[in-house]
Amino acid sequence: MTGRARERATEATVHDELLSTLAEITETRLNRATDREGWTIRHALAAVAASDRVLAHVLGSLAAESGAPGRFRFRRLRGEVMYEAHMLQRDALARLLQQTHAEAENALADHAALLDHPIEAEGDGARSVGDLLADRAERERAALGALRQALPPGQAVRRTGGQARPA
Repeated sequence: MTGRARERATEATVHDELLSTLAEITETRLNRATDREGWTIRHALAAVAASDRVLAHVLGSLAAESGAPGRFRFRRLRGEVMYEAHMLQRDALARLLQQTHAEAENALADHAALLDHPIEAEGDGARSVGDLLADRAERERAALGALRQALPPGQAVRRTGGQARPA
């Protein structure tokens, strides 16, 4: 397994654990503050959905332009997705996270050759599609960490046979 394939497998595991942990917490715990000032767990999860949607959008746009240099503004797209996600209740938010993750994964599978393609992202530090993928992974890890902290004491989630169950 190549380094990049190993990273992708790890990201899939993090995503699965994120959804499993989300299913274990109550709706009200989504409103708990995170380490990021002014953000709740709901914001962190909305940012994951937005990162997925941005990644799929960029890959689709680059493919449509036959790999021409990409110049993007993400602020509006991120804002729209985060607004949509932030308004959802837990189960609907989980479905949106599954949907946006699938969109991003499909785009990655269809356009894997564009992973190292340079982009110019206005107001964002991304210089390649790979940077967007790294941002997505970091947002998922941060959201998972926030979810774990929100679990009530004694309700740690353990993974068994691909399914999360309370410990």
